[in-house]
Amino acid sequence: MILQFPLKWSIFTCVPSFQNADAWSLMGHIKYLSGEVAEAKDCYERTLSFLTDPSETHSIYLRLASIYLQDGEFSQARQTFLQACRSSPSCVSWLGVGIACYRVCNIHLKVQYAKLLVVLLIITLQNENIHEIQLIN
Repeated sequence: MILQFPLKWSIFTCVPSFQNADAWSLMGHIKYLSGEVAEAKDCYERTLSFLTDPSETHSIYLRLASIYLQDGEFSQARQTFLQACRSSPSCVSWLGVGIACYRVCNIHLKVQYAKLLVVLLIITLQNENIHEIQLIN
């Protein structure tokens, strides 16, 4: 006889309090991919609140920042994208900074900041991160 569980059931519903940043990160990814964005946001925020960083912070920063953008929390999105740039700069993270700043400035992006983003994009290009550039298109 095969036991069947409801579709929403997962192993994480059985373990409400664990102190592992990677476990919270994984749970956030599962929630994000299943469309439960508010729960994913909570998981990602909890992941980043641990003293020890999870093994992969870049994807957490990018997803959390994109959730902030969707929720209209543009200043928070900008800060989170900047954290992603500090940990592992990429075209996608700098593009996120630009989008968030554009939204924060109420559709009036400052020329100096735009020039800075272009310079950072050129630096990323010089580091031969062609794969990341292709993600933008």
